[in-house]
Amino acid sequence: MISASLPAQQSPPPQRDPAAISLIQKSVAAMATNAPADSSATGTITIVEGSSTLAGTVQILTRGTNQTAEQITLSDTQRVVIYSNGDAKEVNGTQSTIPPLELIVTDQSPDFPLPLLLSVLNNPDEAYKYIAPEAAPSLRSLSKFSSPITAT
Repeated sequence: MISASLPAQQSPPPQRDPAAISLIQKSVAAMATNAPADSSATGTITIVEGSSTLAGTVQILTRGTNQTAEQITLSDTQRVVIYSNGDAKEVNGTQSTIPPLELIVTDQSPDFPLPLLLSVLNNPDEAYKYIAPEAAPSLRSLSKFSSPITAT
């Protein structure tokens, strides 16, 4: 077995806007004091795509703050997005794809945001920027991917 640690490129530390951090912390506190180890949520869903309207069910499963599975079952197909520790797989009917890295980071389920927000808050590579509210407070999160990569 060979083990190597690759040094991270020198880059400035991620900018963390205090107002953005406060917004994330308040959002997390409104949902729970801590993330459940595992969770399962089910419901009904209506999807409007252009002139087509589809109805079905949705199930969201989480494990900790870094694993989610979102399954949407419609009358004619099933869509699944699985996110685990920085990897993802998307399944639409019988077709499955592994999206490119820049899309994988968006595959963690935003429909059940507690694990996602805790993951963002605890990621040392994450930068946060508060965006002045027009209708509601919002923020932008950006991963700098600056932590060292360890290969084994």
